[in-house]
Amino acid sequence: MSKRPTTSPINNLHLTSYEAACRIDIDLQSFDTTLQTRTRNVIHSLAQGVEVKALSFESLKQTTECLLELNQEVVKVILDCKKDIWKNQELFDLVEEYFDNSLKTLDFCAALEKCLKRARLEEENGNGNEKYSKALEELRNFKDAGDPFTDEFFQVFQNVYLHQMQMLEKLQLKKIKLDKKLKYIQSWRKISSIIFAATFAAVL
Repeated sequence: MSKRPTTSPINNLHLTSYEAACRIDIDLQSFDTTLQTRTRNVIHSLAQGVEVKALSFESLKQTTECLLELNQEVVKVILDCKKDIWKNQELFDLVEEYFDNSLKTLDFCAALEKCLKRARLEEENGNGNEKYSKALEELRNFKDAGDPFTDEFFQVFQNVYLHQMQMLEKLQLKKIKLDKKLKYIQSWRKISSIIFAATFAAVL
């Protein structure tokens, strides 16, 4: 699959900045605790699938739910800081980019969840309808841990993953440019830290 976000100096710099921000902001501390818990659960679920060389419906469902819930947490923080966002164009642009990126991810999650539900219904009901059988068969191709996605799903996943990586790169460059300028604005530190953490986690 695509390369993971590496532990490069620039990533280490932003991770260190994020950790420092968490130590002085109770909202960031709460977000980080939730983020780590959900990420660990997803990684554990996926790791179990790798061990048996199969990714279950449940592990895929848990992964998409984690992304959806993570996005909801970010939205809560953004709404809490909405006054500062409206007053600052750089902050507004950052939030706008995050939402554009999130929409692509959410569309993918919704499509995958719909397919999973159809496949599960077909499996439980034993319906012989051809299109549901096809959906079930497609998802049953999650058997090779090295390449768990069919070509169609893999292409969609790669597109979403690429957008996440691009968002991460944009955020890194923007933080370097604006940290000094906006470092005294609490909302900048909070929002940029949460968006960075959420995007970084999404590409792990």
